[in-house]
Amino acid sequence: LKHIIARFSLFTMTKFLFYCFLFCFLFHFCISEIPIGTSFFFKTDKCPLNWKENTSTQGRVLLSTNDGANAGGSVGSPLNDQEDIMHQHTYSTTFNLPSKQISADSCCNPTGACAQVYDISGTSSSETSGVSFIQLLFCEYQGGSNIDYYTNYGTVTYFGSDVRECPISWDQVEQAQGRVMIPGSINATYVSDAPGIVDLRDITHNHTFSDVVDIAPTQYIGLGDCCNDDLGASNSYNITGVTDESSTGIPYINVLTCQYSNESAVNVTLPKDVVLFNLNGCPSGFSYASAIAGRFPVSLPPNGLANAPFGGNPMPVNYTGPSGIHDHSFKSNFDLTTCEIGLATGCCAGGYATETTDINYSGLTEPSAVEFPYFVVPACIQN
Repeated sequence: LKHIIARFSLFTMTKFLFYCFLFCFLFHFCISEIPIGTSFFFKTDKCPLNWKENTSTQGRVLLSTNDGANAGGSVGSPLNDQEDIMHQHTYSTTFNLPSKQISADSCCNPTGACAQVYDISGTSSSETSGVSFIQLLFCEYQGGSNIDYYTNYGTVTYFGSDVRECPISWDQVEQAQGRVMIPGSINATYVSDAPGIVDLRDITHNHTFSDVVDIAPTQYIGLGDCCNDDLGASNSYNITGVTDESSTGIPYINVLTCQYSNESAVNVTLPKDVVLFNLNGCPSGFSYASAIAGRFPVSLPPNGLANAPFGGNPMPVNYTGPSGIHDHSFKSNFDLTTCEIGLATGCCAGGYATETTDINYSGLTEPSAVEFPYFVVPACIQN
């Protein structure tokens, strides 16, 4: 009997150990540790042990791509610490001063201005884009840790440039393609109205501008009649134009972006100060990162202040419009060309343009939108 009990106990124990092994194997197979190359933003100035700062992204916003072959492609020069870069526009327009006929020869009173087309040009003031930013440390997992790092279903994150495609159990994020991932503060995802960037191109814009110019009048002793049409007509004229295209100077770099698709994964074990993007909202132990929500994350520049906001106001919840709006001041001066007329100045042929120099043409441009595409995803930090 003892022999039978011993054999039964050995069989039961062996069976128990087998199922334990099988459970552990399946657990690690189905809910695996995050792959080497997995990258997250952190609200700190130093990467955790076994994580390395991705220096190729420093001073840039991250543009999500589904194709690892495109990872690393960049546009623009990296930003310095909290650099809200400024830009300006050149502009040019024309002013057609219409003619007003008079009965006289074209000599020799020089007080009138010629009816002709006048060129106006200049350079606008330097202004920022109006886009809101947050500087965050960007770290890449190197492996070799004695801690197994896991994340949960719906996590959206980046991968280093050595990773050419989404790993097993990670899928492409179609909504994120060609867009910057923005921290959201509610359990909702949405994209900007601006379409994603499908090639390496700069984001440019222009502005319309206008000003009313008053041309002072003069009059002559004579008849305002046919047929000398050299003189211009005095009046108030609205002169309009469009500036040249200009870049806002926001630099970006393509980074492979993937979502974790294992629905069995519910627990998160990640280093402190991680910023976790998740399509399904914040998991247990995390809360929404409201302090950084609505801002474009910039990979922390060298010697930069971590977790520092700068630029414009954060975008509000459920907003899908332009990433920034701004205007510029402009100011130019132009001269009217002298046209002589064979009449003395006086009463009563009036309404003719007076020869004038340094006519002021100035104002504010119309506001213009910065259409930098984005994808808002719930962003979470550990409690």
